[in-house]
Amino acid sequence: MDKNAPHAIWMHFLHHVKTKCSSIAYQNWLKPIKVKTDTQKLILQIPNVYVKEYLYSHFQDDLYTLIEKQMPLDFEIVKTHVQDIPKHAVPSTIHTLHQFKLNKLYTFDHFVVGPENSFAMQIAKSIATGNQNNCNTVLFYGHVGLGKTHLLHAIGHALKIKRHAKIHLTTTEDFINELVENLKNRSLDRMKRFFRSLDVLLLDDIQFLQNRLNFEEEITNTIESLIHQNKQVVIVSDKNPSQLALSNRLVGRLQGGMVAKIETPEEETRIAILQHKATQKGFELSYEDAHFLAHRLTSNVREIEGALNLIQAHLRFYNQKPDLQHVLSECIQVIPKQHIQLNNVLKSVSKVLHISIEDLKGKKRTKHIVNARQIAMFLALKFVNEGVSILASAFDKTHSTLLYAAKMIENKQKIDPVLANQISSIEKLIN
Repeated sequence: MDKNAPHAIWMHFLHHVKTKCSSIAYQNWLKPIKVKTDTQKLILQIPNVYVKEYLYSHFQDDLYTLIEKQMPLDFEIVKTHVQDIPKHAVPSTIHTLHQFKLNKLYTFDHFVVGPENSFAMQIAKSIATGNQNNCNTVLFYGHVGLGKTHLLHAIGHALKIKRHAKIHLTTTEDFINELVENLKNRSLDRMKRFFRSLDVLLLDDIQFLQNRLNFEEEITNTIESLIHQNKQVVIVSDKNPSQLALSNRLVGRLQGGMVAKIETPEEETRIAILQHKATQKGFELSYEDAHFLAHRLTSNVREIEGALNLIQAHLRFYNQKPDLQHVLSECIQVIPKQHIQLNNVLKSVSKVLHISIEDLKGKKRTKHIVNARQIAMFLALKFVNEGVSILASAFDKTHSTLLYAAKMIENKQKIDPVLANQISSIEKLIN
């Protein structure tokens, strides 16, 4: 075989995968790889084993198709001299390693507490005040946009006031990038000394460590070193440790600490979040408008942020509040196929429960009529895209009475199967 064949095959591989990765990843991972002259196989000279892991974790199919089907592939670790590395290719971490940025809005004061996150909040505050001495490892987990990173930054803000505490906040991805850069610079010992001398390590998004065993080992060693020194480690994940594809060693270490789940906020908490964040952005949101949005924006806080940003933009550019239904359609991109009228809801309730529409909207206090009326209020709030005050006036009630009735039915149906079946039957008619 032509002695230039291995080099040609490698260049073809590079040309193919260059479009699949960022320019930074290409510069850091792929460009430094050299091809050793050999006519029998393709030998890639790499600075460390992490480069091999990166290739197989990102381009395994391409390696097989473009290289291994044509000739054997092997790796040779070659220690790189610092002076041989172009300065522009390897950013120095010596001056930036001790620096990290905290989001100025992510403080305890700006964290809206509800029953879904109060336990996590109490743990975070105990860490910030130094009262979490009995548990060195804490992990907050939950779905995207529920405030996990907010709590991590809030701890950082509170601890920065204590100037004697050496803290560092980083994402898992940034930790890995620092690790690679320090390996290239032959300054890994410096990085290890820094991280293992911390009083508090705040580590975000540990789920990005999944299936990256070589990197996982270094992070695990760092965590264990801090724990053995009785230092504090706070970690954020999108899943419970038992659901992460990590080594038993690291999962066991995480499960052995304090694990706190942050749940999706209930409606009342979402209302409080909407009003608090609106004030942060410089405008007031009425309880009625906040309820209208909170009743429909149910996924996470980021969805709420998007809605408020749209309202803020309208107020700024047009000096008027936008139509909230338009805001919803922009945020959740789920536009109802049909506009459900209140009369449709009332007819459906009347048919299933055998109560006249006149009684549903009237003032009779007979128990079965009052119950049917409350069900109608609950379903009107759920299906009719009108403001709370408009719906309340249709029943000749105050908006607080409407909200109370709806909340009562919402809670009652969870424990009353008969009521749940009635509501299900009515909803089928409505739809």
